[in-house]
Amino acid sequence: MEKTMWDIEIKMMMPFDTLAVYPYDDADEYNIEPTFVKIMELLNVKFDVCRIIETLYNCRSDKSAMEVHYSLDSFDEFIILDTYIDPTDQLDFIYIIFRSKACKGGDLRKLAHIFYTDTCKYNVYYEEGCNVIKNSTKIDFTKPDKICLNDIMRGKKLILFQNNKIFREWNNEV
Repeated sequence: MEKTMWDIEIKMMMPFDTLAVYPYDDADEYNIEPTFVKIMELLNVKFDVCRIIETLYNCRSDKSAMEVHYSLDSFDEFIILDTYIDPTDQLDFIYIIFRSKACKGGDLRKLAHIFYTDTCKYNVYYEEGCNVIKNSTKIDFTKPDKICLNDIMRGKKLILFQNNKIFREWNNEV
């Protein structure tokens, strides 16, 4: 029997502050969660996680967006952060989505499980498969040149990054 391989997509919901680790109780300093850093390294995705954390600490929903951070190698691997926080959400949940090629899928699944189970004290939402992103957003992010404003939900902002630089942006205001 031939083994079926496909690209893997993992979507989870967790409080945004799980991206940070506070090494000292008496200091307002933090580091990026180490397993999240390993996932970024595995996917070869580089972006300023501290910028996102600081933005969310300072203004919950005002500056929210769906940010797609692509691998330095291709558009087939990326991390999506949907930073919209409902004003009534006291746990500050965001969606984090990972996508990798099949060859890294096993490693990504292991790291994502560790990241989710070790950092999120609430088991709210975790999904993995091969069409998780398309099923939830209806957008094929592997083809950024084909995305158009009509694909984006009303009231949403979508920003595409590669190497921590914006290369496309949409603001579908209401």
